[in-house]
Amino acid sequence: LFYFDAWLDDFLLYIRFSNINIINSYGYQAVFFLSRTVVRLYMCDNETLFEYGGFTEMLEKVKPTFDKIGLKININNHFEEWNDEKAWLNHRITINGTDYTIFKNFKYYGWGEAVARFAQIVNQEAEKQSVEERIYLAHGGNDGFMIFLTKELYQYIYSVHNDKLSKPLEVGEWMNVMQVKPMSYD
Repeated sequence: LFYFDAWLDDFLLYIRFSNINIINSYGYQAVFFLSRTVVRLYMCDNETLFEYGGFTEMLEKVKPTFDKIGLKININNHFEEWNDEKAWLNHRITINGTDYTIFKNFKYYGWGEAVARFAQIVNQEAEKQSVEERIYLAHGGNDGFMIFLTKELYQYIYSVHNDKLSKPLEVGEWMNVMQVKPMSYD
């Protein structure tokens, strides 16, 4: 959490003194967020997310936030298999009736790829359901974080902090900063 101290301080000031309508949309949740009553910030060990069962474990871990923001995530199907003969991973999940490929014939360490795909899938579901919050990513490896923010709050934090390693980033920019290559699912 120490990576976020500076922008969390600005977050508090922003909530207290801003004249834009963030108080109405975030209300007391912003204060509770900081006291961990309503969690928006999650430690996200990228290795754990990549390992067997990590994806569904993280979906379960962030479920309290899904419930608070009104995001429905129902897993209809889940397939995760390592093929010893071909030395590759195939991993798919069906959420709310939409099929998502996480890894297809994947042969590498997919720490960054797993967290990027997690955020992409959750953000796509949020968009489909007209939920304002999205996942933004910061840091990586065993020290990764994900945070749920509205676009407005993300833009404020982004505008006041320059360290791209420790501030929240949209998934595509985070992938560039962390040198995670986009995957092909064909």
